[in-house]
Amino acid sequence: MRRRSDEPDTVPLTIRASTSDGADVRLLVEAEVRPALPTHNTGVERITLALVEPALERWVGRHQLSELGGELERSLGGVAAKLRSDLGRLDVDLLRIDVAAVEHLIKSPSAPDRSPRRDPEE
Repeated sequence: MRRRSDEPDTVPLTIRASTSDGADVRLLVEAEVRPALPTHNTGVERITLALVEPALERWVGRHQLSELGGELERSLGGVAAKLRSDLGRLDVDLLRIDVAAVEHLIKSPSAPDRSPRRDPEE
């Protein structure tokens, strides 16, 4: 059965980023999108992934871990408005962004260091 092109798609996203205070977090997000024009239904998911993931990574990087609790959808308002504009220029309507979970990832003492090593002679 072929789905109607005017029905919204729910695009699941996993955002992993560091907060401004250095916490490693993962956001599980759903973006509901649909093509602005019924004839432009190809690539909607790819466009959503390409624009929403980096925008939310940057957003996380501007906040401290303690700021990522509570009503995230409300605090995502500014980035969502910018994304609506950016996606709209590519004929994609962003209907909503829902944050399903925020996870603070605790680094194991035996885990390899993810940060780039600096040369001590620099």
